[in-house]
Amino acid sequence: MMRRLVIAAVLTAMTAAPSLCSAAAMQRLSGTIVSYGRTNHLLTVKTNTGVIKKVTLLPKARIIGDRKATVADIRKGDFVASAAMKAPDGKLYAQEMRIFPPALKGMGEGQYPMSRPDQSMTNATVIETRGVTANGKAGTIALTFHGTKMVNGKCEGHASSPGKGTCIGKTAIIVRPGTPVTYWILGNANWLKPGLAVRLFAVPGPKGALVSPGLIVEHNGVMPQI
Repeated sequence: MMRRLVIAAVLTAMTAAPSLCSAAAMQRLSGTIVSYGRTNHLLTVKTNTGVIKKVTLLPKARIIGDRKATVADIRKGDFVASAAMKAPDGKLYAQEMRIFPPALKGMGEGQYPMSRPDQSMTNATVIETRGVTANGKAGTIALTFHGTKMVNGKCEGHASSPGKGTCIGKTAIIVRPGTPVTYWILGNANWLKPGLAVRLFAVPGPKGALVSPGLIVEHNGVMPQI
């Protein structure tokens, strides 16, 4: 359930079309690219289980690659996403941290619960980094975001659109040594080469055929992390 909610948040970051962000309807596909048609935007994928899937990329589909990063790469003003768990001390500890490129700033903005009461997903802007270094020590990332409701005096929920909401929240997430940190980079159809690893999230379109608002593809030897 946690992974499915993380995927839903990723979908939100890939497209502004909320009708496509249904966690219940989506299919998560992992495999290698067989072919890509530039005229019909049809991507053929051989999944890791050996099944051939054909998925049409939507006109504004995001093609994304991962670049390895460290907590020290996170800067004030960056827009990041993090799945985190609340520890007995009441603090949030990142399970992963993803740095968005400027073109995706504000996508999926907000803070919302996941499958357990002690789990949350936060898409927010960095306002301060404390003790964040690459020397193996834990650091704290202070964040701000727009949400839609106040719960027990705290702002929660998805922003109605990037930078807009009925409340503004602040939170702090601790990033411990070993926490995966990656940077998303935006690509284009030239990246969709046969044989490259790909992970994508597809849903049935109006006629039942699979469509996708975006994907993450192997780039410069870095495998998709989602």
